[in-house]
Amino acid sequence: MKGSTMTTKTFLFAIFLLLTAGNNLPLLSQDSLDLEIVWQKEVFPKEIKFANFSADGQWIYAAIGNTIEKISAETGEYISVFSTEGISSGIYDMDISGLGNLILTRDGGGAINIWDTRLEKAVKYINSFTQSPGYDGIVSTAISPDETKMVLCVSQYKGGINFDYFVVIFDLILEKEIKRVSVTAKFNKIKFSHDGKYFATGGWYKDQWEDKNYDQVILWSTETWAPIDTIETLEGVGSGYTYLKFSKDDLLFGCTRRTPSDTRIYDLFTKSIIKNPGKNYPSFEILPDNEHFLFFFVHGNYDLELHNRIEKIHSYSIPTDIIDVFNDNDNWKIICAAGNYPITMLSKKPIGIDTEPKLKEIITISFLNNNIIIQTENIYEDSLITEIYDLQSKIVFSQTFENTNPNNRITIPMHLNSGIYFCKVKAGDKEYSQKIEIVR
Repeated sequence: MKGSTMTTKTFLFAIFLLLTAGNNLPLLSQDSLDLEIVWQKEVFPKEIKFANFSADGQWIYAAIGNTIEKISAETGEYISVFSTEGISSGIYDMDISGLGNLILTRDGGGAINIWDTRLEKAVKYINSFTQSPGYDGIVSTAISPDETKMVLCVSQYKGGINFDYFVVIFDLILEKEIKRVSVTAKFNKIKFSHDGKYFATGGWYKDQWEDKNYDQVILWSTETWAPIDTIETLEGVGSGYTYLKFSKDDLLFGCTRRTPSDTRIYDLFTKSIIKNPGKNYPSFEILPDNEHFLFFFVHGNYDLELHNRIEKIHSYSIPTDIIDVFNDNDNWKIICAAGNYPITMLSKKPIGIDTEPKLKEIITISFLNNNIIIQTENIYEDSLITEIYDLQSKIVFSQTFENTNPNNRITIPMHLNSGIYFCKVKAGDKEYSQKIEIVR
């Protein structure tokens, strides 16, 4: 009986893999997403500490030295340098608003500089959160998408090696603190959701009874400015987090611990982990389709890895600690930077198009009115081998068609049962595949 149960479980698990991990089917490359370099520019002797896209995606604002520099997203050229008149030195944290008009930076002495991207200079210096200069300080900060509020984690010196920590809500319109919440953790990262309804704090605390350190991420409501959920609590070494990020639609949330440099992507609705690549991944980005992710992997070399929810699908030799993405009608711009390494702009590689310009070969596969339609552009092979597979990788259709014209259209009547299939077309040494769903 036990053997029968195990056999059933194995069978169900196999079905699950087939339904959810089509990329593992033999002979087929289900996941066609790939990235290509648009441009790459040297940074040395400069050093980029932080970088974010402007609200319209035309510019990149990079923290370099003690100022902000504006970079063209189209060419990578440096356009301008913000004025540093009247600001404190050093940039240890940076956040840009959703509207894109204001940038917050935290210095090393317990103060905040607010920069206006339209004026290209710092317009406010706020240093009203500390009571014991030299001891108190601002641990982290973030600005709300609508530019009306700022959230900070503030440390307050108690004596010896002891500090109290507070989450402070500051009204940027009224220019005053409106709420202060005592917390047990030192939150070294704060991030607002894109809709402004929530923010997350990530940090660490010490359990005195257990004599252990714990890393913790808390979700807060901006309606009440109070905690509403704990996303994770993990035993750690007391170093907190390097990155907190919401997906563009705020359905997913990701976080990276400083040590051991591990990243998890959560579904905020189910509160479940949907992606955990392991250790030595100190940076990540949730891509706009919520199905793909970028992870920076350190293993002696520096690799930027492209994953779907199931597996790694591509790897690129691009050192990066900073990743940001902008989506314009499914046209992705991805910026990657790391200190004085070259800054790189990536985009999606066109699907089904050979990357060598001299070829310009295109095959598109579609399903319409019970017909599979294959269209070719600049395909000069004499024949097209067409195969259709079911989810068990079984060939349910195979035929070789004469390719009489480099710009051809082939219509194949198809009377398969309802279900998901994969159509593969071979033209010489090139292969093109497409998932097809038949509903009857």
